[in-house]
Amino acid sequence: MGSEVRWIEVPGGEVAARFTAGDARVLGVAFDATGDLLAAGCEDGTVRVWHAATSAVLHTLALPAAAETVAVQTNRVAASARDGTLRCWNLGAGAPELSLHVRGRRARRVAFSPDGATLATGHEDGSVALWDAASGDRRATLAGHRAPIASLEFTGDGEQILSSSYDGTWRVWDAQPGDDAVLGSHRDIVRNLAFHPEGSALAAACFDGRLKLYDLASRALLHEIAVGGETEVQCAAWAPRGDRVFLGTGDGRIRVVDPRVGETVAEWQAPSPTAIFTVAPHPDVWWLATGNLADLTVWDVETRQPVFHAPGPKKIFRMWAAAFSPDGRVLAGTGMDPAAKSYRVRLFRSGDWTTLRDLPHPEIVVFLAFSADGSLLATAARDDVVRVWDVATGACRFTLPSVRPGVECVAISPDGRRLAAAAGPDAELWDLATGERLLTLRGPGAPMYAVAWSPDGRTLAAGCGDHSGAGSAILLWGPAAGQPWPPVLAPD
Repeated sequence: MGSEVRWIEVPGGEVAARFTAGDARVLGVAFDATGDLLAAGCEDGTVRVWHAATSAVLHTLALPAAAETVAVQTNRVAASARDGTLRCWNLGAGAPELSLHVRGRRARRVAFSPDGATLATGHEDGSVALWDAASGDRRATLAGHRAPIASLEFTGDGEQILSSSYDGTWRVWDAQPGDDAVLGSHRDIVRNLAFHPEGSALAAACFDGRLKLYDLASRALLHEIAVGGETEVQCAAWAPRGDRVFLGTGDGRIRVVDPRVGETVAEWQAPSPTAIFTVAPHPDVWWLATGNLADLTVWDVETRQPVFHAPGPKKIFRMWAAAFSPDGRVLAGTGMDPAAKSYRVRLFRSGDWTTLRDLPHPEIVVFLAFSADGSLLATAARDDVVRVWDVATGACRFTLPSVRPGVECVAISPDGRRLAAAAGPDAELWDLATGERLLTLRGPGAPMYAVAWSPDGRTLAAGCGDHSGAGSAILLWGPAAGQPWPPVLAPD
């Protein structure tokens, strides 16, 4: 573009109006929804707003660098500069009401939702970010394109976003993937989350020494169980029938809680007084697998006696995570081969506990989870890579490198299509059919330690926090969390 914008009649091709930007080169233009206002971003860092009917300049707004892209919504204008600055002006006031700086990911396209509540930005790295247009809070990052965003707009009802990229694809996104609810208040890290088998309640293991049980319909706190002493609740899991909750503590105790009354009905001590990082009930037999720094143990819950015990090497941080497959035939446990000094996940046959196979890893495995049909096993390791394994063959299907350091937890959706990972302050969602990252859901800023899918797959819960409690929270992303999952539309 030059320094002049022309309004051309269609059909006919006649020039209906001309809008001049002085000597500045125009880089991007946009009308508002009514066609009354025309805005242009210019290379000299100005944004000019004209009255479309008269070509009169109504406003000249300033950015610190060349204004590449603009969007207009009623009496508001948003523009992005080449230095990463994103500003939004109220034209009645004339001053920026919102100013952000997106480091290393400058926005090439901006768009307002029809109601003006959400601002979408399309970036050089192929991501689309959704912002609260009033507060400037980032609600979500939608990842999937592999090249810079070429175009971006909301549908007329504001329910979806259309994006195209220089990678040659179009994508359709839900416009509200980041709508979330914060559940309860917490004084320390929320370390582990587990949904009731019917999805009616959520159990939260907290580092303040409490197990909290929430009703999801009302979001009310049902029970709060303190374990006593100066120790943490490290993990929690529901019994398959939902009539018991198992928890592990930081001093090596295992508790069984009746969730109907919130009372402990059984408790015993593991052989080692170190933290229990995993409690994993068998789906059919009254067995419970537990893992800590020293060993992997399977307990008979009624007798509280071990039926299987696999000691691990000493002084290895967070050595044991464990899970039974949904059909109960396989037990997966993490560990280390002391002779080879290599890390692995070992698959045992339930009952006789013979080794089926080992899945090698370059670093300590901190979490693992089966898919609902038991065919896949996802693992999270200290190299910040999520791996997805074929349980039958032991082959690694995908390696999913996190965009953030510190992957702590993984969960596969009940339909087996998506994987969620807690990584740094975010929850990342991946497509298990393609291995592509779908989107990133932002937390309040504290490290995220837990993710869990509801049994129907319509809700994703995440737990985060720090020892100050300032950023400790349980986040719930509801039915709109990234749905419909973005299809790739090949251009004609």
